[in-house]
Amino acid sequence: PIKTKFRMPILNWVALKPNQINGTVFTELDDEKLLQELNMSEFEERFKTKAQGSSVNISTLKMKVTQKAVSKVALIESNRAKNLAITLRKGGLSSDDICKA
Repeated sequence: PIKTKFRMPILNWVALKPNQINGTVFTELDDEKLLQELNMSEFEERFKTKAQGSSVNISTLKMKVTQKAVSKVALIESNRAKNLAITLRKGGLSSDDICKA
């Protein structure tokens, strides 16, 4: 088995017997040559499972944490804000008209 840096998706397959590959593309396939030509780093990056995401720079990770730490300050409850938005939509006034009133 080939060891990879990332977790790869599981493939459900059954190995073919030598008499089953006659007349297929697998008869001329050279595994050793293929492994030498294959760029494993790129292969792993393309096919790694989605849960692992891409490799992240630590400085960008710290910036994201800082940005997430900033929370919104709400002046009214979310339910009340939704009700107000519905009322304003039904009233037919623009937000500029309401501010001027």
